[in-house]
Amino acid sequence: HQRIPGVTGAWHELAYNWGVFDGWGRAYTPDLQSVSVSRLTGSVAYKVSPSIELQGGMLSRHWGHGHRSVWWDRAASPMPQMSLLVDAGKVRYVQVIGSKRHWFEGSPPDILGLDVSALAPWQYAQRSRSWVAAHSVTADLGRGFQGTLFGAVTWLAQDSGYHRRFEPSYAVPFVAFRPSEYRLGSADNALAGLEGAWRSPNGQWLMSSQWLFDEWTTKEVFGGTNWWANKWGSTHTIQWQKGNYSVLIERCAVRPFTYSHAAVETSWTHDRSPIGHPMGANFEEWRVRLQGSWRAVRLRWAM
Repeated sequence: HQRIPGVTGAWHELAYNWGVFDGWGRAYTPDLQSVSVSRLTGSVAYKVSPSIELQGGMLSRHWGHGHRSVWWDRAASPMPQMSLLVDAGKVRYVQVIGSKRHWFEGSPPDILGLDVSALAPWQYAQRSRSWVAAHSVTADLGRGFQGTLFGAVTWLAQDSGYHRRFEPSYAVPFVAFRPSEYRLGSADNALAGLEGAWRSPNGQWLMSSQWLFDEWTTKEVFGGTNWWANKWGSTHTIQWQKGNYSVLIERCAVRPFTYSHAAVETSWTHDRSPIGHPMGANFEEWRVRLQGSWRAVRLRWAM
């Protein structure tokens, strides 16, 4: 639980209208200049074997080596989920099945004797759920090199033909989501990505390059047409650390319309915040962070 003082304007209005502080958790406004936020995370796990573990709970995740991730970022709201973790030494696999929540404006209830003015808009806002399946497989390639493949798909829990729909094919471990989506003839939103990383033998240097692809038409990507549906994002990171000193340089860029889809419920969002990079899409940013400590003194500079 965190009390945030001095919050006015658009951020205060956000908490009052929607009852969530984007990416932080549930929120309410005790007065006109502060916001209180509650964020609950926790999980239970069962070890099936030395290399296989089942996990469930309300969790936040961060997939990737950078400070930011264009797949699943630590800034995303915690999500109720079940996961499968497989650790075969040089190869590791994680599969997640989660339930996303989406908010829409609602109308005040028409109940005799109820003072509607005493209700905040979030108390009668409409909510809907959708499903997400995501997985990644990471392999140690030797000499400090590591490669990771990422896949995800999000789909409606209810549409015109199905109620409380859960698609079993997306729950199959190691399944390729995009071919499965094509086979189903569905309008689900499938994402794919890859990451390469290298860590120096002494552990001081770490370099990584992460990519996400929402759509891919080779002719358009290499044709220089700036086609609107060239939807992709990337994060490139260089880190150096020795003892109590560290340096991080990172560049992130995401094309317009990436993560979006025909329906709000199938976009790459949860609880009014992106699941990937917290800035969403249509941006380019650089991050530089210097950090050091000496005895009881710790200095950090970032931009």
